[in-house]
Amino acid sequence: MLIDDAPHYAKQFADKKIPVILFEQPYNTSVNIDLVYRASNWLEVNRRINDLEGSSR
Repeated sequence: MLIDDAPHYAKQFADKKIPVILFEQPYNTSVNIDLVYRASNWLEVNRRINDLEGSSR
């Protein structure tokens, strides 16, 4: 899993079937790819991680 805000990394990792939690930023609003999940703060990142862990069981 990658946690980042860079759109190019989000695409690279998602293309390799690796989930990405993308911090919302004005420069990455166009990223709309499967396996890319958005978060606006660390609490949301934690929730996304928990959701992803639960869905992989």
